[in-house]
Amino acid sequence: MIWDRLIKCKDEILSILDRDCEEYSEAGMEKFNKESWTNRTWKNKKVRRVHFEIVDARDTRGQYMLHLSLFPNLTNSGPIYGWVAIAGKNKVRYFHDYSPLLVKEHSLSKYFIEESIWFKPSKPRKRAAWATEIFSEGVISGGNIKDEKEINQICTLATSNLESYLDKISDFDGDSKKEDVIKGQNFYCESFQNQQQNPHTPSVLQSLGLPEEDVTTFCADNLFPKI
Repeated sequence: MIWDRLIKCKDEILSILDRDCEEYSEAGMEKFNKESWTNRTWKNKKVRRVHFEIVDARDTRGQYMLHLSLFPNLTNSGPIYGWVAIAGKNKVRYFHDYSPLLVKEHSLSKYFIEESIWFKPSKPRKRAAWATEIFSEGVISGGNIKDEKEINQICTLATSNLESYLDKISDFDGDSKKEDVIKGQNFYCESFQNQQQNPHTPSVLQSLGLPEEDVTTFCADNLFPKI
């Protein structure tokens, strides 16, 4: 059930992105598209970069992963959309947020909190110290989840919030200086690239059976590339 629901979520996300954005080939990303590892990128007038990563290691490692991030344009103070789900056959852990960059109390992050307040993970995951600097107060993070209803709810919430993000992010175009937005987005990227603070991302990818050399390069240069 868990894998089927995440695959359905993947298909829903692809449908939304293909409808509202234009897919493009990002330089250097082609080498990270392999039999079980897919990385695709989109953009539109409102969002400078959408990255959707899918790892289907069900047959080899008994794992399936979705990772989606959206970055707004460089004069837009809006938050970064993030959605991650990593699932074995019987349980899943997940993360979802509108992560604010320039203003911790950004109105779009407040909207995310208000729209998501009804959802509470049955087994919340504690945030690492480095993550408190970039995630919103309403970040949703759960682990070791086996309940079918909860998995359905978080997948539905992630796709609904994706549509809302694409609809609302343009409201903040032109409200900030380019140099400030670049600094904020780069800080977000650096937080994930710093493996001393955040060893979790590369270790997860390696646990899915991806080559260590590829994972190291991908996390440093392609997962969240700095501007």
